[in-house]
Amino acid sequence: MNSKRYSSNPRPAARVIRSLAVLALLAGLPAGAEAGPAGPVMVRDINTASAPVSSNPSGMTANGGILFFSAGDGANGPELWKSDGTAEGTALVKDINTGPGPGTPQYFSVMNGITYFSAMDSFRGVELWKSDGTAAGTVLVKDIYQGGESSNPLELTTVGETLFFSAEHPVYGRELWTSDGTAEGTVLVADIAAEASSAPQWLRAVNGTLFFAADDGLHGRELWKSDGTPEGTVMVKDINPFGGSEPGEMAVSGGILYFTADDGENGHELWRSDGTAEGTYLVADIAPGEESSYPFEPVGINGMLYFTANDGYTGYELWQSDGTPEGTTLVKDINPDGEDSMPWGIVGMDRYVYFAADDGVNGYELWRTDGTMGGTEMVADIQPGVGGSMYSSPRLVNGMLLFAADDGEHGIEIWKSDGTPEGTLMVRDIIPDAMSWPSELMVHNGTLYFAADDGVNGTELWKSDGTAEGTVLVRNIAPESSSSYPYYLTTMGNTVFFAAADSEGDFDLWQSDGTADGTVQVKEINPNGWAYLEQLFVAGDTLYILADDGETGYELWKSDGTAEGTVLLKDINPGPQGIYFPTNPNYSFSTAAVGNTLYFPGYTPANGHELWKSDGTAEGTALVKDINPLLDFSSLPDSFTAMNGSVFFVADDGSHGAELWKSDGTPDGTQLVKDMYQDGLGSRPLSLTVMDNVLYFSAAGDEANGYGLWRSDGTTEGTVLVKDTSPGNHFLLPAYLTPVNGTLFFAAYDESAGFELWKSDGTTYGTVPVADIMPGENSSNLRLLTGVHGTLFFVADDGIHGEELWRSDGTPEGTVMVKDIFPGDGVSGITWMKVLNGVLYFAAADGMNGLELWKSDGTADGTVRVTNIMAGEGSSSPSYPVVAGNALYFAANDGEHGVELWQFVPEPPNGDLTGNEALDVPDVLRALRIATGIAEPTMADFIHGDVAPLAANGLPAPDGIIDMEDVLVVLRKMLGVLTW
Repeated sequence: MNSKRYSSNPRPAARVIRSLAVLALLAGLPAGAEAGPAGPVMVRDINTASAPVSSNPSGMTANGGILFFSAGDGANGPELWKSDGTAEGTALVKDINTGPGPGTPQYFSVMNGITYFSAMDSFRGVELWKSDGTAAGTVLVKDIYQGGESSNPLELTTVGETLFFSAEHPVYGRELWTSDGTAEGTVLVADIAAEASSAPQWLRAVNGTLFFAADDGLHGRELWKSDGTPEGTVMVKDINPFGGSEPGEMAVSGGILYFTADDGENGHELWRSDGTAEGTYLVADIAPGEESSYPFEPVGINGMLYFTANDGYTGYELWQSDGTPEGTTLVKDINPDGEDSMPWGIVGMDRYVYFAADDGVNGYELWRTDGTMGGTEMVADIQPGVGGSMYSSPRLVNGMLLFAADDGEHGIEIWKSDGTPEGTLMVRDIIPDAMSWPSELMVHNGTLYFAADDGVNGTELWKSDGTAEGTVLVRNIAPESSSSYPYYLTTMGNTVFFAAADSEGDFDLWQSDGTADGTVQVKEINPNGWAYLEQLFVAGDTLYILADDGETGYELWKSDGTAEGTVLLKDINPGPQGIYFPTNPNYSFSTAAVGNTLYFPGYTPANGHELWKSDGTAEGTALVKDINPLLDFSSLPDSFTAMNGSVFFVADDGSHGAELWKSDGTPDGTQLVKDMYQDGLGSRPLSLTVMDNVLYFSAAGDEANGYGLWRSDGTTEGTVLVKDTSPGNHFLLPAYLTPVNGTLFFAAYDESAGFELWKSDGTTYGTVPVADIMPGENSSNLRLLTGVHGTLFFVADDGIHGEELWRSDGTPEGTVMVKDIFPGDGVSGITWMKVLNGVLYFAAADGMNGLELWKSDGTADGTVRVTNIMAGEGSSSPSYPVVAGNALYFAANDGEHGVELWQFVPEPPNGDLTGNEALDVPDVLRALRIATGIAEPTMADFIHGDVAPLAANGLPAPDGIIDMEDVLVVLRKMLGVLTW
């Protein structure tokens, strides 16, 4: 009945409009304002001084006439590059992890003309990839560990037409895998250690067979072999029947595998194997009895094996072996009296074997041997005295050795040797009066490729033919930059705080109000260099900073936006160690604000990593509770989430494993919520998310409690399993929990559908799959779940269009791709999503313009690139986005100023709810129907009709609702009282 009041009878509607018009004209609202700029603008060029940037080429691998390697060009993190040895032929193959994030290709191997490697994109973790040298031909082979985790392929080894590697799987652990280059042909070879990991290592190809070390859980780590089939994957020999021989240091010589092993009687010694149990035996007990000679660096040269070992008398020296006990002998005691010469970098040239060794007088220098004591001599004392010159293994190039050495005068540079003192010379002094630090030496087609720093271009790709003229920079992959690299953008009110580097290259705390003059350094936290700002947090009206001032280590600081008000809050762990260790992956630094109190994991030597809180004062910064009181143990609190005046988190008290805890800030109020896995292993809750005053999370409970999606009201009784989303598979838990208008969306695994979109209303029956976006058992790899006014947006791959923007209303029919941004099966590379004034903003690439700023209203036509900050195919790579007021702030690179702080102020909502490009009575009526609850608002309604309140500048400051204040603003704008 009410739904017809304003739509079918014009007279009441007219009366309402007239009444509202009077109210609108009497309302004390600003009369008008100018809108903001039309496109993104750089806020300030903070760092105006150019400085060299290093691409740091690494992992060089030859495939045909092309060299593949990993490098970063300054705009993209370490990604896949190729080179034919010329500047023009040195190019980015593909930006696998689109934008500044690292793809980090590594562990290269070549099979059938295709280069295989491990790499990570923005959401799948580290997986197996392949490349034919083109962007289109550089693709993921298979997502082995689905759901955003990494299988971390290691030791990629080609045997004939089969690629072997070890990989991590949620069910099988780390085991041996093979691939023929297809997803279907990438399979587990054998689950060698059931219910555990055999952790294959030392993969070596010998005569068409793969040898490796593995632990089947019964025999310990022993020597195994495989032909790529489950039946052909067997232990070669149980060398140590009492526990595992720990095979290692494997090398091939004369078609025989040599390795080190401990049989339980002779210690770690040299062994050999032809692949049979009978043909696997000890070569020689170099250190007699139970002592070990620990052979290492074995290299096969001309039918002989050369290696370093310690016989217990001479120290670590150079040895040789023909595979027999009699033929396994010390070459020479180079450093006498039991001292170690520690030979390394063994390589053959002509009839000599070359290596680096320390004779105790000259330091590590270049030596050679013909296999006899008398024929073992130092080639040249490159750096006179005890300092030693050798910094890399020699590489054989066109009948000479090239290597990195330091003569004590020119620094570490490229040298060459023909095996004589006179023929041992520096090739080129790449950086006079300093050192170029050559590294990653690799020979390809008679040319030495390496990474070096000439003092002008940073560490880049070089090549050498052994002459000064032929030792040149291949290409300056990462050009000079004047970037300030803003990161950790954080808002407090309408002010943006962030870390950035000034023109001197020192990172410190900065703030911005959106103007160039208002973008200033807050304080130089470390007057002597970088402040190492790790994270920024806000609780109440206080900004907290995890920073290292160069003296206290990482400690908690606070700031009010002034230099005087930016101070060390408390030196919790006195001394240089601090409370946070960024290089230790076991320690994260999660925080949560409950009112004006910040909860965080603090560290002291006495208590370890435990729950702390701060009210912004030194006195109010204190340990809440030592949850794991055992000496030298920590509860490692993590995943802090605020709900109903308490903080919820995951911690391990030493008895229950990692479980769900809560705290009201007092010791007595800090309690275990529920022990969901009651054998002490812990259920390890993940993705803690609050919806309608209920905490949702995923956890791996025990048989009695269950696995999957859980909910909690903060009590033991109220912490219950919602649903086991993956019956029979308890390794892949629900992830990316995202509430949208009373519905919890998340990704969950099903054996028949893979990882796909699910939803829950908090009940078992209401927890169901939404859509199988990539049909079949493969996963759509959905990520970046983001709610916008009742609509869920996310990124997914349907197997046809690649990774693109999708939306869902919670029904199969309403789960659709918004737009194929990168046409075809390409990857649009969406890296983040932010909502401003009801519009979704994100970074994406369309295949022509690189990674740039985009926006979407949920329709294909309304999904467009905002602008091309970096012209052409390059990427401006917007990153670290935050919303402050009516502006979107982010870091971006326009190709001229480097990575700096940018701002985008979109056009304000115009009140055109009906979309007819005119402001008239139907727009007012639409706003009124929504405000009075007669009509349900759409996303478009919020984008155009959320026009109130008005800010001091007279522009709308949308608050996420449409009420009578919005109705009045629309009416005043229709009447011409308001203009913007």
